[in-house]
Amino acid sequence: MNDLKEREKEKNQKKEEERKHHPHPRACEGVDIQAYSEAWQRGFTTQVFNDLADHVGLTCEQRKAWLKYMNEVGWCFYDGKPVTPINCLRSMRMWRKVDERMAQRDCRKSGETASRNEYEVQKEREAAKRKAQAENPANWELCAERCGCYCKGECACGCTIPPQLRERPIAPEECEGYQRKAV
Repeated sequence: MNDLKEREKEKNQKKEEERKHHPHPRACEGVDIQAYSEAWQRGFTTQVFNDLADHVGLTCEQRKAWLKYMNEVGWCFYDGKPVTPINCLRSMRMWRKVDERMAQRDCRKSGETASRNEYEVQKEREAAKRKAQAENPANWELCAERCGCYCKGECACGCTIPPQLRERPIAPEECEGYQRKAV
């Protein structure tokens, strides 16, 4: 019984700690809410708004953009419910996440952080792996058995990777340099 009460008490303490507003380490000075503005009429004073934005971790630019967006949509959610200081945290949090994703995507497009996407990197790894496998003479045995242009450990037609190890594997008979071996 006591263990249950202690656990419940700990959970309640954790929940209470989460409810408290903790300023985010990247928080900026804040945004001023003008008196009699739409935000002010909705209950967002400068102090309340900046506390909420600090709790969520919005930067100054994200705060200004969120306020501008709320003015554009009439301070209502998609379902028509009004935005208030009580129910705005989720919207602010999603605004931050989406803004960070968009910034990351824009960086990738401009080539600042990653000039290639993961698909291209994976293709290069696979190509390097095929090239390493092509150096093994055991992988050229099919060509040695079937093709007349393969002799003395290399392909006379200039193929550097055996047909069965290519990106799209084929039989040696389908290779562009295939010459039927004389029996």
